[in-house]
Amino acid sequence: TYAEYARRGFGELIAVAVFSLLLFLGLSFLTKKTRQGEQSAFSGLGILLVSLVTVILVSSFQRLLLYEEVYGFTRLRTYTHVFILWLGVLLLAVILLEVFKRQRHFALAVMLASLGFIATLDVINVDGLIVRQNFNRAARGETLDIGHLASLSEDILPALADKYFEAVETGEQLEEITGVIACHSENNNQYAYENNSYRKYTWRSFHLSRYTAQRSWQALIDTAGEDLFAVYYPDEDHQYQYFVEINGEEVSCRARFTYD
Repeated sequence: TYAEYARRGFGELIAVAVFSLLLFLGLSFLTKKTRQGEQSAFSGLGILLVSLVTVILVSSFQRLLLYEEVYGFTRLRTYTHVFILWLGVLLLAVILLEVFKRQRHFALAVMLASLGFIATLDVINVDGLIVRQNFNRAARGETLDIGHLASLSEDILPALADKYFEAVETGEQLEEITGVIACHSENNNQYAYENNSYRKYTWRSFHLSRYTAQRSWQALIDTAGEDLFAVYYPDEDHQYQYFVEINGEEVSCRARFTYD
C-alpha cells in the first residue's frame, strides 16, 4: 500500500543516513593520515559522503511530507519530522568539524543536537501542532479524525480554543472544532481534575498543561456556554461510546485507528 511504501522507504533512507555517518566517523578514527595530501583527500571524500547522505536525508524528509499530507499528522510522525531536521544539523556540524579539523568535538555536537531536538519538541507543542496541521488538511478537503484528536493530551486545548474563536468569526470548520472540544472535554472530565475519584490532584502535582487547559476551557464556556460542548450517549449500556453530531452525522469520540 501507499502507507507501507512511504514508511518502509523512509525507514530505509534514515538507516542509510545513520550508517553512512557511523562509517565516516569510524574511518576518520581508524585511518592513518600522516601527510597533508592524505588528510586533504580523506576530508574531501568524507565531505562528499556526508553531502550525499544529506541528499538521502532530504529525500526521506520529502517522503515523510507526502505521508503526512495523505494521512495527517500524529505524534510519531511529528517526532520523526523534527528528528530529521536535527539530524541534518548534525551532518552539517560534521562537515564543519572536518573542514576546521575539530573532529574531537563530535561528541559535543551530538549532545547539542540531542538537546536541540528535545527543546524543539517542547517549544512547538507537539499536540497543538497536530491539531493545527490536521485542521489545515481538513480545510483542503481531507478527512478529519475527531476521535484521534480527542485522544491527545491537554496541550491541544489552547490551540483548539484559538481555532474556535477564529471559526466564530469566519464560520469555517466551526462544527468540527466544537466536536473535537466536546469529545476532548468529555475524555478529560471537563478538566475538573480535583473531582476525579480515582486520583486526587494536589498542589504538589501541579501541571502547566492542565492549568492552561482549565483556563482555556473556562474561556470557552464563559463565551459559548457548556451545553454547546456536550456529547451524546446511545444508551446506558454503551456509556463509553459517546459521540457528537457534525453536519447532521454522528461522529464517534473514539479514535478509529491506531496511529504510528
